[in-house]
Order: sequence, then structure tokens, then C-alpha cells
Amino acid sequence: MRMLRLPAALLLPITADVATFSYAQAPTVPEPPALLTVTTSRIPKADTQDVRILPATLPPGAASTWHMHPSPPFAYVIEGTVVIESETRPPIEVKAGHAIAEPTGEVIRAVHRGTVPTKLVIFYVAPPRTPFLEEVRR
Repeated sequence: MRMLRLPAALLLPITADVATFSYAQAPTVPEPPALLTVTTSRIPKADTQDVRILPATLPPGAASTWHMHPSPPFAYVIEGTVVIESETRPPIEVKAGHAIAEPTGEVIRAVHRGTVPTKLVIFYVAPPRTPFLEEVRR
């Protein structure tokens, strides 16, 4: 087999162009504004985590059961309004375009008092097989 040998002087301009191209910086992209920033230690620790993104629609007049979350859910309201009621705090109204970190270790429920369906997306991070909620009988 015959090998082609090029003098180093011929390769230098080629490698210089490649180096210039490969080290070029990408344009800076601004970080989008945060809808919600939460610092928490309430997400249970585990070697692995399940990340769930759950769509939900609440019809007018709907209310969830009273429940607790073992890991904090983060909800973003797309359309409508939802009220998070708690046994220990005043109700929190979350309108379209806003987000909330629902509390853990508290008995709560979600209530929809509007006249049109409320659509939201819930982000939930927890150890594998952790239930989303635990019903509380009242």
C-alpha cells in the first residue's frame, strides 16, 4: 500500500483553519425569564429520580380530594385559574401564566371556581415508584 506524505508546511494552513472554526464561540443566548424559582430540600434523595410532566384539565366547579404530596409538585397554569386550599394557610390563587410549588407535608386540595376549564402542566420529581399524592380522609 502506498501512503501519501505531505510536508508539514502544507498541512499547517489546513489545520489552522480547522482550529479557528472549532474554537469559534457560539452567539450568547439570553436565559429566558423564570416563571418560578424555588430553592428546596424537600425533594426526597435517591440514586435515581423519576421526572414526570403531567397535563391536567379541571372542569368548572371541580375540586381534587384532600391530599398530601410526598415530593413537591410544580404546576404551571396554561388557561384559567386554580385555587390551592390548605388546612394551615390561606388559599392561594394561581392564574394563567403563573406557576406554584405546591407544599409537601401539608393537607391541600385544588379547587376550580371558574366557568371555563383550567389547563395546567405539573412537573414532578421523585424517587421511582413514589406516588404523586396520598389521599387524606377528612
